[in-house]
Amino acid sequence: MQLTWINTVKAFCMIGVYILHSLHYTNTTNDLAFALISPFYVNAFFVISGILFFRKWLNMPHDKVNKNLGEAYLNLLFRLFIPTLLFSTIFFIPKLLYHSNDFSINSYVYNVLGGTSFWFTSAMCVTQIAILTFLTIRIEGGGKMLIYSTLSIVIMLAVPFLKILNPEPFPWYWKTGLAAVPFMTLGGLIYTARRILKERKRLIAMAALIVYAVSVIYILSGAEIMYALMSVRFNFAGTAITLSGITFIISLCYFWNPQYKLLQFIGKNSIIFYFFSGFLPASLSSISLLRSLGGFGISVLGISIGVLLTWIVVNYLPFLTDLRKLKCLRK
Repeated sequence: MQLTWINTVKAFCMIGVYILHSLHYTNTTNDLAFALISPFYVNAFFVISGILFFRKWLNMPHDKVNKNLGEAYLNLLFRLFIPTLLFSTIFFIPKLLYHSNDFSINSYVYNVLGGTSFWFTSAMCVTQIAILTFLTIRIEGGGKMLIYSTLSIVIMLAVPFLKILNPEPFPWYWKTGLAAVPFMTLGGLIYTARRILKERKRLIAMAALIVYAVSVIYILSGAEIMYALMSVRFNFAGTAITLSGITFIISLCYFWNPQYKLLQFIGKNSIIFYFFSGFLPASLSSISLLRSLGGFGISVLGISIGVLLTWIVVNYLPFLTDLRKLKCLRK
């Protein structure tokens, strides 16, 4: 399976985050942009993560799974958990200044140590812990995805009740992370059915385009739709719409597969790019000289600076994304 189209999907998702953040911070209302981007921009990322995850683990013998789980947890710790803490700490003071809040130990514990600064990566940590836990269940043969899907459905049904018991995101957006488990499992189902899907790619592409177009029109109609993963608010219409958006963006990138270097760079380094997705739109929109650019102008500028900062981190500060790389710097 070629990874270029997967990087493209991740790039479009992250660009969508910048656009919607820029529109928000500039108080720009653009119903069309919201309708086009919101059905897929974050939820599709979890599905893509599921495809990559199950691509690696699904066909691995159980004895090898047990041997590699320790390394998987370490990678999660160093590549996602610790970078989330580091970037949360870096942006902690600027966020306080932007929101005119006073510094306190409690706020640092809640926002940084409690994993509420970057909801997406915090939730991704929880999701991956849950999925890795699935792997400890010894299942032989082809029944793995059936069991995983069943567990995902159970979790999906339980999350609304957990939210009632504890509506706060603290710690680490754990309910959002659990709600994202079905999306990652969906990625596993897509991976297992990849040959069948490829045989019907034209039909799927046409159907995805039509259903996505209908979904966009439905959003613009002003109907009550809920598909916000961050706040774990879903209804039937919202679930159908976000699935249509996910299907559309994956079909678009898989069958079109634009291998532009910029998209590949963003997709390959999407987590780093994401860490700047709140700070840059918020900072740029607070500069009076730039507000005339509007939401889309701010998003273009923010994306450009985000690419530059991501390039700097990748080439000169790689330890920010994995502290184990400090050993390489000492050599």
